[in-house]
Amino acid sequence: MQAVILAGGKGTRLLPLTTNLPKPMIPLFDQPTLEHTIRLLCRHHFKHIIITLSYRATDIIEYFGGGSRWGVSIQYAIEDSPMGTAGAIKPLRPMLAGTFLVISGDGVTDFDLDAVIRFHRERRAHATLLLTEVEDPTGFGIVSTEGNGLISRFLEKPRPNETFARTVNTGIYVLEPEVLDRVPGYSAYDFGRQLFPRMVQERAPLYGCKINGYWRDIGTIAQYWQVHRDVLNGKASVDLQAESILPGIWVGKGARVHHTAHCSGRVYIGSGCEVRKEADLGPQTVVGANSIIGEGCGVRECVIGPGVTMGRGVILDHCIVGSGCRIPAGHRHTEMVITSDVLPQSLWLDEKEPIAPLKPAVEVLQAA
Repeated sequence: MQAVILAGGKGTRLLPLTTNLPKPMIPLFDQPTLEHTIRLLCRHHFKHIIITLSYRATDIIEYFGGGSRWGVSIQYAIEDSPMGTAGAIKPLRPMLAGTFLVISGDGVTDFDLDAVIRFHRERRAHATLLLTEVEDPTGFGIVSTEGNGLISRFLEKPRPNETFARTVNTGIYVLEPEVLDRVPGYSAYDFGRQLFPRMVQERAPLYGCKINGYWRDIGTIAQYWQVHRDVLNGKASVDLQAESILPGIWVGKGARVHHTAHCSGRVYIGSGCEVRKEADLGPQTVVGANSIIGEGCGVRECVIGPGVTMGRGVILDHCIVGSGCRIPAGHRHTEMVITSDVLPQSLWLDEKEPIAPLKPAVEVLQAA
């Protein structure tokens, strides 16, 4: 079966993290967010994937290539100008041999896609939307269904006084290729704003499937921070590519921790990291691969990108640190998004004394 991943977004609400990085490449536990989507598709036996791209398309193509690393075949469709979610897929009509899945490349989910496909085929649907419940539905398409799942009402991003349900469209669809015949060619056209309301009006076989599972759109800094917490707390099933050496503590290959360092609560330490003498990590902290946590640092409820270096005595609380950032010794930050643009390298204070002996993180934390 084929899958189409929509990955053309700029991610303006994720600035400054997306200043030099397309939204689907934002790191999530040492993998681009888009890679988690591809791994999900692999677990459900999708072998042919088409990714629609626009902003910084080359960054994505260079990383994923033809898909052989994941055992799939990947093709790319690049938009010259924004064509909307449905308009971006319309040109792919000749490439789609049968029932196919549409999914976003900048969200995180562990839904059972096989169950949605079975639901779709049992009802002989033309289109099936995967639905979930949220507290505030105003940022989504809201849906009402009849007893068999046929969608009777659909409204995209309602005003607060227009809401009639908390059941929303996740942006994950199972579609028949003929649905695209309803999409006009060479013009911007959107699933939620145009195609689905039209299908409801025409009483076309448009269904909604609600199953248990985790789903979160990563559209804002707050959502990006929250999805890390959700994974650490076991609310979402994500392949961390790390070893769970103690309850709530994951360590990547080759990470090293000084024997006087301390981890508390739920903590992820990426591969190749160094955690130096008397550093204190946690709770709810993610440290990206090949990062260095300096002597005496205190890091609490933070998401640290890969390749970050912290000088001695840095204190961070509820912060997100962008990839490759250097934080000078003694700096203290609370509730900030920190990038290399915020802290110029000229402020960096090198630690010239020999590094204290480090041991493999597995040995240190298991011994504790």
